[in-house]
Amino acid sequence: MSESASPHFEREHAERQGALDDVIAQHEGKFDAMMVVGTWTTENGETAMVVSASGNWYAQNGMLAEIMARRAIDTQHARIQTLRREDGDE
Repeated sequence: MSESASPHFEREHAERQGALDDVIAQHEGKFDAMMVVGTWTTENGETAMVVSASGNWYAQNGMLAEIMARRAIDTQHARIQTLRREDGDE
């Protein structure tokens, strides 16, 4: 039986999903769009994820795109700094 079908996993997933849904419910109306994402490591060592979202779908996608773009820039800056250190430029 795969972990995603196990009763333990289903219980764990439902608990965590409920926690994120509660966060959204507490703050709904304060924002045009919200997304709360969480991950955890399952008993089998797999990564599982829950997502709760509310509000404007386009704004949600825009937030995700912005986060990914910023992370890409940060990663590139970190690589440049590492190369400079390795070359003795710093």
